[in-house]
Amino acid sequence: MLRVEPWRVDGRFSFFILLTWLVFSSVPATAGTVSLDASLAKALAHSWDIRIARKRIDISRYALWEMRSLYFPTLTARFDNQYVEDLTSNGNNVVTIGDQTVPIDGSTYQHGFGVGLSFLLFDFGVREIKVGTAKKDARIADFKFDQALVDTKVKVLEAFGRCLEMSRRWKTMQAIVDHRRELFELTGRLRVSGAVGQVDVHDAALVLAEAVTEQKMARRRLEEALLTLSFFTGEDYNAETADFAPLPDLSEPEAPPRPERLGEIRALNEEISKKLEEKRILQGSMLPAIHVAGSYRALGSDEDSFSNSLENLESRDFSVALMARWEIFSGFRDVARILKLTAETERLKLEKKRRLSDRWREMQSAYRNYLLSQSNETAIRARESVLGRRTESDQRLADQRITDRMTLLTREIEVMEQQLAVAMERMEGRLAGLRLKFWRKGES
Repeated sequence: MLRVEPWRVDGRFSFFILLTWLVFSSVPATAGTVSLDASLAKALAHSWDIRIARKRIDISRYALWEMRSLYFPTLTARFDNQYVEDLTSNGNNVVTIGDQTVPIDGSTYQHGFGVGLSFLLFDFGVREIKVGTAKKDARIADFKFDQALVDTKVKVLEAFGRCLEMSRRWKTMQAIVDHRRELFELTGRLRVSGAVGQVDVHDAALVLAEAVTEQKMARRRLEEALLTLSFFTGEDYNAETADFAPLPDLSEPEAPPRPERLGEIRALNEEISKKLEEKRILQGSMLPAIHVAGSYRALGSDEDSFSNSLENLESRDFSVALMARWEIFSGFRDVARILKLTAETERLKLEKKRRLSDRWREMQSAYRNYLLSQSNETAIRARESVLGRRTESDQRLADQRITDRMTLLTREIEVMEQQLAVAMERMEGRLAGLRLKFWRKGES
């Protein structure tokens, strides 16, 4: 009898589970350098808002197609069959077959078949206005699609900038923590030799603990920023492996954008105009509409047999009619609708003013930050040059043993903090410039 040891079975089973997990588990899709252009391309392809906006464009096109059908006649075919019981005493009566009237002489089976054609001749321009409002809906959908593109780009830019900032801060804090830990160890050695007191050791430990806390907070904020960017791009990012490329520098100065040219503002203009057109449609619907209609009918009847009446369709007629329909009173319904459209128009005008104010304030803030960054670029480069020379000088003094290790570590921490501040200042200016660039491209 073959005996299989349990540990071997369990080991093979565990190996199978591990292999399955490695194959089917989600692995971060993005590692290495992440650039803004690549993130924007992925976000534009993945964005739910953009896909929904595209569907709105398709819907508006179909709605316009539907409205244009008002310019074509309507062709209908109709078949009716019924049994009529004559309740009059003289056997001479007029009854209906569907919406058709025919004379009968006693109870009988009735059948009717007809083909009708109707066409709207005149309705005081209501038909043209309806088609015009459908065209406005199509333009509104286009403008909202343009705005969805701009909003997505700006949101991805902000998410990418946040990831870039938190990644830089986290990596800087990692280096600072290493330096603080070494300073703490050196302070402990000095305490053993009696060169410093216990208070200095406690201070070094406290500063190290604060640095570790800041590092953990930076890592947590980086993870949150990566999740936000992942929402837009549809890809996972690993904080350990993802490296974010610097923001591109603008080759030419950006002019201040015009908020009234943005898609959302132009869409509001079209919606306001559409409400005014809808009011004209209601006013036109209170006037008569003139139609022309024609029909060809075949009627049959038989007093005793259903099938015979169906076969006996010898009575034929052809008719042409000119009809005018006028709804004189509707219980003040149309008046209420006109007042409702007036209030909606006023609301849209207020909404337009509010959004214009918000966009103008947002754009002016970005433009001022961009100009300030451009004016400070020379000073920023000078600071970078000074920090570079200081780093070289400190390292040279340390190599020549003129400066002790603790002093070198402290000065390196100061340089790293200042380099981080310089990088954040430059990044804020570039973020503002890229926002302006996206807004300018979004003007239609």
